[in-house]
Amino acid sequence: MQFFRGKPGRVVGIFVAAGISAGAAYWYFAVRLPPVPNRVLRIGFEQVPPWQVRTEGGFAGLAVDAVREAARRAGIRLQWVETSSSSDEAFQKGLVDLWPLMVDLPSRRRHVHFSRPWMPVSHVLLLPARSQDPAPTFAGTIALHRMPLHVRLLSERYPQARLIQLPDFRDAVRQVCNGTAGAAFLEGRMAVTVLRESLPECAATRLRVQALPEMTFNFAVASTFDAAGAADRIRREIGAMFTDGTLAVIMARYSQFDLEDSWATYDLMQTAERARWAAWGAGLGSVALFVSLCLAVSLRQRRRIEAALRESEERFRTIADAAPVMICSSGPDKLATFFNDGWLSFTGRTMEQELGSAWLDGVHPEDRDRAWAAYSSSFDSRGPCNIEFRLRRADGQYRSVLCQGVPRFGPNGVFAGYIGCGTDITDLRRAQEELLATQKLESLGVLAAGIAHDFNNLLGSITANAELAVSELPAGSPAGDGIESIKAVAERAAGIVRRLMDYAGQEPVAAEAVDLSRLVGDLLDLLRVSIPKHVSLDVDLGENLPAVHANAAQIRQVILNLVTNAAEAIGSNQAGSIRVGVSQARSNAAAGTEGGSSLRSGDCIRLVVADTGGGMTQEVQSRIFDPFFTTKFTGRGLGLSAVQGIVRAHGGAIHVASAPGHGTRFEVLLPCAAGPAPGAGAAEPAAARESVSVPGTILVLEDEEVLRTAVCRMLRRIGFQVLEAGDGCSAIALFRERSQDIPVILLDMTIPGSPSHEVAAEARRIRPDVRVILTTAYSREVAAAAFADVRIDGYLRKPYRIEDLVRTLSELPAY
Repeated sequence: MQFFRGKPGRVVGIFVAAGISAGAAYWYFAVRLPPVPNRVLRIGFEQVPPWQVRTEGGFAGLAVDAVREAARRAGIRLQWVETSSSSDEAFQKGLVDLWPLMVDLPSRRRHVHFSRPWMPVSHVLLLPARSQDPAPTFAGTIALHRMPLHVRLLSERYPQARLIQLPDFRDAVRQVCNGTAGAAFLEGRMAVTVLRESLPECAATRLRVQALPEMTFNFAVASTFDAAGAADRIRREIGAMFTDGTLAVIMARYSQFDLEDSWATYDLMQTAERARWAAWGAGLGSVALFVSLCLAVSLRQRRRIEAALRESEERFRTIADAAPVMICSSGPDKLATFFNDGWLSFTGRTMEQELGSAWLDGVHPEDRDRAWAAYSSSFDSRGPCNIEFRLRRADGQYRSVLCQGVPRFGPNGVFAGYIGCGTDITDLRRAQEELLATQKLESLGVLAAGIAHDFNNLLGSITANAELAVSELPAGSPAGDGIESIKAVAERAAGIVRRLMDYAGQEPVAAEAVDLSRLVGDLLDLLRVSIPKHVSLDVDLGENLPAVHANAAQIRQVILNLVTNAAEAIGSNQAGSIRVGVSQARSNAAAGTEGGSSLRSGDCIRLVVADTGGGMTQEVQSRIFDPFFTTKFTGRGLGLSAVQGIVRAHGGAIHVASAPGHGTRFEVLLPCAAGPAPGAGAAEPAAARESVSVPGTILVLEDEEVLRTAVCRMLRRIGFQVLEAGDGCSAIALFRERSQDIPVILLDMTIPGSPSHEVAAEARRIRPDVRVILTTAYSREVAAAAFADVRIDGYLRKPYRIEDLVRTLSELPAY
């Protein structure tokens, strides 16, 4: 200390010299950038969306675009190469000089140089929505992208888990959706990418995201030690790009990056800046003058950075406001801090009216407590937030909104709040419900057709045994009348079953001339069982009306749907009536164009379905034909939108008149056809049982044993020799053995074993002149389509009478 007394100038000089020397040393060892090699540098590419993406136009992605622009600014020439290997392998094999993004780990610094970090990277687990969070002792299966770093990280966290490595991160998610894996391990933005892509394999599986804060690392530009100068210069230019807003523009090109990423990038860069200035302060700590200078410079730099941050935040607010979804964010105290223009436009409220917890005022009162509970639970667990609730739109209507949020963490893992990409899913939910209803209807149609087919076999057994019993009774026996009644009831039931098969869509759907009165009359039995017992059905069918050119199956569905709707409008607790009428009317062009219909002026047939139910308001009437609109439970009927579509497809029009308390009246107008409707036709006279003059041997192939037994007994009484088979395989074996003795086969269309089509084809191959009579519950057109390439000599629709069988046999060519 004696040396410095009375020598203030020397003290200042020494301090200044020391400061300059320390600063020069620090500049040389810490700030000065190594030289850049004077050649084109090879930089590696690996398909890792959204960082690096292979496109038709070349390589793209956030890392590719940012590094390419930074290198251009620094005057560094790059050649992008795809090594088909990981970054570690590429450096070890000497395939590259640089890598655009690589996680900075201490173990890698022995053979790779890293620039200062410029982007944080997080890792998450994608799990089925209702699964539990895997503990460190989790011993199940986890799928992951085939990357050495991912394998290493996952093995350290879940040492007992079984890992499935896949070449594409989407395949890892598919493993979870199909149940092969219990979870998928992904980089955070890959998870965002695959969730937004909505993989078809995951349509029926709802996924959730489990954040792994302890697996948040920093990305940096990596290089060989020879190319370290190039890596550091590129990193320095990336920092400048963030300051001037260029990096924000690049990030905005990729939907996986949002305000959260910008804030995280800013925090990371600010941390790096603080470390840099701290190093300066440590190097010049002994020089008070130089420290003061550094603080002043740091203050000015901080002000510039804060100004740049304010400008960047404004830029990102502009991007958020332009986004097509509702965006909001909150702080760690659960209070909302930001809403974009999309949210404010939807609710019709100002930012001040929504901030804090005031946004809950717009949530439907029935959903408010549940929404807040789910919101708070996600905050407490620091997990992803998925809440569906009804939110009041600016016009006062409540809409279903899905709000999905993810927690934000700073580079040091400190929880910073939530940000959450809200969506109006009202139409999507309606579409899903309509799809489910359609699938239920299709399943019901298949089930109804199957039941109807089996029921027809039972009715055929009843009819055949009744005829057999009558034939064995003495003439004038009192029991004959009772058995004839059984036959009549069975034939009536068969008619209902055929109508049910028509409704189930098991018949051809070609348009033809249709007598609408007769069509409604044929449906009466089915209509009466479609409505409750306390509802009366009044029918007024005009006679000798012109035909309409229509698809009979579709018109049946329209009638049944309107009658079903009418029954539901009356309700299950009150008496009422439904009136169904068919008459001729006259349309005019003005009325025909109402509602977008193409009904022409002229004669038409009018179908009226009216009920005495509660009626509809004008608001409901204005929407009843909208797609997906319904006032009842899903899964009932076609929906009036589909009914209107069928009517319009037939060139007709549909009108509705209703008022609360006065019931509802639907009127369907269909244009008349050019030709007459086909007549019912006179019943064909029953052929005498003796009309088959030369009985022979007949093979009866029928899997319904009771029916087969009765038919065989009747044929034997007539004089036929009968062979029986209950399945296709037995029939083929029997025919091969005795083909010369079997000139006729009575073949059921649906049989177990070998299909009936194969039985008929094999029989004709063995004996070309064999006669085949097909029996089925389906129509002749359906049977003809199924046997288009095999000749059928006769057709009987189940249930059939013995007279029908005898007549068909008598009409066969001689054999």
